[in-house]
This record gives sequence, C-alpha cells and structure tokens, in this order.
Amino acid sequence: MPEVAPAEGLETTAETAMEAAEAVSGPEEAVASSETEAEAVSDGEEAAAGADEEDEFTPHAPSGHAKLVTDQGLTADKYAVSKPWIESDRLSEEEEAEIGGVEIEYDMRKEEIVPGMKAFQRKVAFKKNMIYTAILAVIAILYGQAVWVDPSYDMGKVFIGISVFVIFMLWFMPYRHIQNTVKAIESDPAQYKLTVTPVGILIPEGGGSYLIRYSSPEFSAVELENAFTLCVSREKVFIVPKRCVLPEKFSEVRQMLKDGLKERYQEKK
Repeated sequence: MPEVAPAEGLETTAETAMEAAEAVSGPEEAVASSETEAEAVSDGEEAAAGADEEDEFTPHAPSGHAKLVTDQGLTADKYAVSKPWIESDRLSEEEEAEIGGVEIEYDMRKEEIVPGMKAFQRKVAFKKNMIYTAILAVIAILYGQAVWVDPSYDMGKVFIGISVFVIFMLWFMPYRHIQNTVKAIESDPAQYKLTVTPVGILIPEGGGSYLIRYSSPEFSAVELENAFTLCVSREKVFIVPKRCVLPEKFSEVRQMLKDGLKERYQEKK
C-alpha cells in the first residue's frame, strides 16, 4: 500500500493541543504578571507600595479605592505566586456607619462548600473548559483518521493520547480543587464575618472596612438551597451559609442582594 501522508494541518492543530495543555495548570502567568499590582493597597499608594511589599493592607490608609487581598472567602484555584485581589473601596468609620446593613458571622461546612464551589466554577470556568474540550476532541478525531489510514503513524497516536489526557485533566482539576478546599477548611475551621449592605458587601480586614460594590461587573450571586454564593471576581467567592443568617434578617439580606445585583442574582434550589 502506498505511504499516506498525515492529514493536512495536523501539525498546526497539534500546537493548539499543547496550548490547551498549558491552560490546565491554571492562570499562573496571569497571576505572576499582576503580582506587583496585587501588592498595591490603593491607587494613591502605588508609588509607596514598592517600599512596603510585605504589607498587603495598610490599616491606617485613607478612605478611597483599594485592591483588597483577604484570607476570607475561597479561591478558584491554588495561587502559588500571590493571592487574588478584589476591587473595593476602603471606608472611613463615618461612611461605614452611614451605609448600615446586616452583619453575618459564619463558618463553612462540606455540604455548603461543595455546591457553592461548583456553582462558582460553572460561572468562571465551564464555558472555557467546554471550548477547550471541543477543540481537543476535533484534534483527537483528526489524528484518529490519520492513524486509521496509516497505522504506523506513531506521532498521531501520541497526540491522540495527549488530547484525551488534557480533556480528562480539564474536568478533573476543578473536582480535585473542591476536595482540597474542603479538606483545608475542615482541618482548620474558622469564623468569618461580613456585612451585607444596600450597596455591596463590607469586608473587615487589616483594621479597616472594605466595600465590594454590587455595581462591579464581576460581582454576581447564586442562591442555593443552603447558602448564598457571592462571586466577587473570577478568582474569589464568598459562600455564606443560610443557617448563619438570623431568621428575622434573612428576608432583608436576600432583598438587598437581589436589588443590588438585579439580573446577576440567580436562584437555584
């Protein structure tokens, strides 16, 4: 039988598979590029941040726009370079008193973390993973056709294996991250506190209070059966169990979130 050349464009398509494989490891490059920016507490202090890189927060900073880095909440992935930051406003004591709101002290359990993290991942990663899966499936099919025509085409077999492996990792890594998050929370339980206000959620941190506004385009919420999942960015989520909200304040909290987020508030029972 005459030698049959591999399907045209397969080598070029293979590059796409390698790019998708790099994406599985998480957004390290994007995080690394924002490391310096994450260390700046506020726009007015960016010049001084280089001299005080160890301080993620400035407790006595004036009110105004700030990049909040907090241990409260859960992250979308493991960040080895720096912690994800959130766009916020640091409030003075007078501004905080004017806003008001409902303060909630909470902890998290497995039965609240798992559905909350799944809802968060569906918002920030599901579409991307579906696109990569479709691309890799096409690559695997193309190389499969080439191997069918020429069984001795070993490189085709290699790229089929790579494509299948990357597809598996795309869906396995989010699952593993949830399991690791549950283990971390259960091994070191802690109490957290935030305040739901008419204009956003208020996070106490570093001797100050930081307001994450509902008007932020990245802010959305999913109300689950047992918790409020507050997605404040593509990297950070707050899972607030309903059991931790006082019964007489529950309707008020829900209504403030609904009114503030409007179409970005979803209910899933």
